Parts: sequence; C-alpha cells; structure tokens
Amino acid sequence: MVERVGFIGGSDINQILSEDWVTLWEVKVGLKSSKDLSGVLPVQMGIVTEDLNISWFSAATKKKVIGQQQEFQTTLSGVPFKGTVDGCIDGENCILEAKHTNANNSMDRLMSYYKPQMQLYCGLSGSEGCYLSAIFGNNRWEHDFMFFDETYFNRLVDLACSFWEYVDSKTKPTFPNFINNI
Repeated sequence: MVERVGFIGGSDINQILSEDWVTLWEVKVGLKSSKDLSGVLPVQMGIVTEDLNISWFSAATKKKVIGQQQEFQTTLSGVPFKGTVDGCIDGENCILEAKHTNANNSMDRLMSYYKPQMQLYCGLSGSEGCYLSAIFGNNRWEHDFMFFDETYFNRLVDLACSFWEYVDSKTKPTFPNFINNI
C-alpha cells in the first residue's frame, strides 16, 4: 500500500473537491491508513492495462511517450504537492494520463472527473496540457486533450492550502463552504 502522508497528490485534490476533508485529513495526519486498493478490480485493471493503453495511444497518435511514472514535486504556499504522471510526450511540453474505465462511460465524463488531477499535474510539471488516453471496457479506446488553465490551477492550490492548514495544525476540518467556487 502506498503511504499518502506529507503531500497533496492528484487523487487528494479530487477528494478535497468532493468535500471529503475529514477522511483525507485523518489519512494525512496519520490517524488512518490510505484505503487499500489492491482488491479493487477497476483500479487493478487500470494498473495492468496502463502499458497497453500507452502503447495504443502512441500507435494511434504517432506520439512517442517517454518519462513513464515521472514524479513532480514542489511546495506552493507552504503545501507540499506531488504528482506522478503516466507519461510525457516526446517533443511536446505535454503529459499523458492513461485510464481504464467501464464500457458505458464517456470521454466527456472522464475529462470532467479527471480535470482536477490533470490540471494539478500540468501545473506541477510545467506542461502546456494533458492528453487523456482511455480504454472503455474491452472494445473501445479514445483520447482527448486538455490545455493547462493557470487560473483553475491556482484555485486548486488555494483550496489545497485551506485544507493543509488543518493538517499543519492537526485540527479536524470543518465543512468548507467555498468549494463550489472552483
């Protein structure tokens, strides 16, 4: 199991946006362990199919993917951030995220759901944008692209800073009433 203490990462930013501050805070201050995902089939399918997904993306788009699982770390406004990207695009200042989802999902829903993670990773890596490569079930593949939005990224950082104040002070969070502004 990956220990998720000491930083804000891509899945953390989604949890912050979903208003699940108390559960995340308990993990970040060491009161609870991160959820064990080793028995979660969709997560494991994504891990197992990631190399295939990246290969398929490269073949379909003629874009070479390098820097798989490259980690980017920085501290912004006193908050340590960390992101591990699925790949970087050779010759472009762009990153790649590879996902495996159910056959009934849509690229629009994936782009919306992963927007915070993709924007965070773009900001941490200094990328101009992020490709999302997705396998849907076992019979469909699509990809899309999202440009980096610095204003959105800064709002994510501000929100993470508000959350991190609770971590630093070891004070259980109260309900954040400003999330809907993101």
